[in-house]
Amino acid sequence: MTEILSVIAAEDVIIELTAQLEKSGFELDEPQVAESLSDAADGAVGPQEIQYGLQLLTVAIGTATSFAILVDRIIEIRKKIQTLAPIRIVDPKTGEDKAVITNVTSDADARRMAGDLK
Repeated sequence: MTEILSVIAAEDVIIELTAQLEKSGFELDEPQVAESLSDAADGAVGPQEIQYGLQLLTVAIGTATSFAILVDRIIEIRKKIQTLAPIRIVDPKTGEDKAVITNVTSDADARRMAGDLK
């Protein structure tokens, strides 16, 4: 069964991730700018709502191996590209975070999150 996930990260991370996943044969949508979660009519805007400079990449995941490859690519990119923005894997239907990988997330913890996504 194919699951659709979105990866939200800094633009340079998404560019690199797109290139690597295309080489691995993943089905991807074109990256797009992640929209702010806040509406102009809403009250105060907090750090969770500010999404400037972030992009969204939608990925079709077909197997458990695909999850592992996705997370391994994210780990590689996180080491290569230093960014303060976390790399989020989210359910595009609900907006729920499935995994959040930051500069302080260990490789083992990131792989454990991938295991939880199955």
